[in-house]
Amino acid sequence: MARDLGCDWHTVNDTVIAYGRLLVEDPERIGTVTALGMDETLFNRTGAYRQLNWATTFADVDGHRLIDICEGKDRESVLGWLEQRPQAWLEAIEVGAQSFACEQAGYRDGILEIRANGVVRRRRAIATGEGMLLQAGNDWLEFREPDLLAPRPVPDDPTRIVAPAAGVVVKLVVAEGTRVAAGDPIGAIEAMKMEMPLTARIGGVVRELSARAGGMVAQGDPLARIEPDGGKHG
Repeated sequence: MARDLGCDWHTVNDTVIAYGRLLVEDPERIGTVTALGMDETLFNRTGAYRQLNWATTFADVDGHRLIDICEGKDRESVLGWLEQRPQAWLEAIEVGAQSFACEQAGYRDGILEIRANGVVRRRRAIATGEGMLLQAGNDWLEFREPDLLAPRPVPDDPTRIVAPAAGVVVKLVVAEGTRVAAGDPIGAIEAMKMEMPLTARIGGVVRELSARAGGMVAQGDPLARIEPDGGKHG
């Protein structure tokens, strides 16, 4: 963009910040939300010891959009954000989905009661073996959380290192050409706030290393290949 406008990158960046701040601080930016989703997310790692810094994201479930983010993941952080919203905005919320922080009376007799900032909402709900169905107007919203502790199928090809789940590559301890033995660590993936190790199933040399620290991966994505000693396996 800077090249197209005939100016330097800093000018474009300063302009984006100036106009962006006005948009972010606009009280009408979020608009009416009837289904509010909240979840904690790992924001970054800082310092020599890679300290974890968490944030809370807020989403318009019906509108399929992220609406805001605040620092921290505890109850005070969430309630502090909610307290900044107008009372009329809070009263428009019909459904709240969260896995932490806010007070929640719970599920009983087909009714889910959610408390947030003194506002109580009750909606028809059906508990299933894998999650919950929640009524929103004439529609039903399905909420489920995958069991990351459940056994996952092992790739048929032991020379391939694949992502066991969708997540972020948080650690790599090998490089292209590194020699490893069976059981040696390759790295780790963080998914659903859990760290899942990656290990070599056979000995050999790391080839085709496509994984990058900080990169997002989907379940089953190829991350690396182990070239067996002697060039053959089996």
